[in-house]
Amino acid sequence: MYSIGTIIALSTPQGSGAIGVLRLSGSTAIEIVASIFQAKNGLSLDKISSHQSTLGVIVDRGQVIDEVLATPFLAPRSYTGETIVEISCHGSPYILQRIMELCISRGAAAAKAGEFTLRAFLNQKMDLSQAEAVSDLIASESESAHWSLSVGNTSPSFEYPSPSPSGHPNLSWKLVPKVVGHASPWNAGSGL
Repeated sequence: MYSIGTIIALSTPQGSGAIGVLRLSGSTAIEIVASIFQAKNGLSLDKISSHQSTLGVIVDRGQVIDEVLATPFLAPRSYTGETIVEISCHGSPYILQRIMELCISRGAAAAKAGEFTLRAFLNQKMDLSQAEAVSDLIASESESAHWSLSVGNTSPSFEYPSPSPSGHPNLSWKLVPKVVGHASPWNAGSGL
């Protein structure tokens, strides 16, 4: 499995909002979050089941920063194939920055643009076409662009190949050549 350290990034758009989500990926993701998270049920983060959200608080030197939900996704059953922890907190830029700084001070590194998808590709969670499609899907600005790139596409021009042409046992979809005609020109140069 490809993994070079633990990374952290904001998964929701920057700015103020009701909810913000920070995502950590890497072998020490649980350890890093466990050092600042206190679950209301008293369980330590490493005892919480994969894909199960737990209510708790983020604490720094005895001061509660925010009430949050922490959700571990244990490897290899995650987007990147590594262990991931998502922290859902209030969407205040101050709170998000403070939690991110706490995680970085405990060993996480700020993720570069596209690094989560790069790790998913390197860990064979998706093929190159799928990795490129993630970038295009995120950048889609119209309904037709969205549906032409979406996994849940119900458009007649989209085909679900079977069996998986990517050869990956957990992925049953792949973008087909018909989609290329729907891609907008400003997405052509987008990368991982």
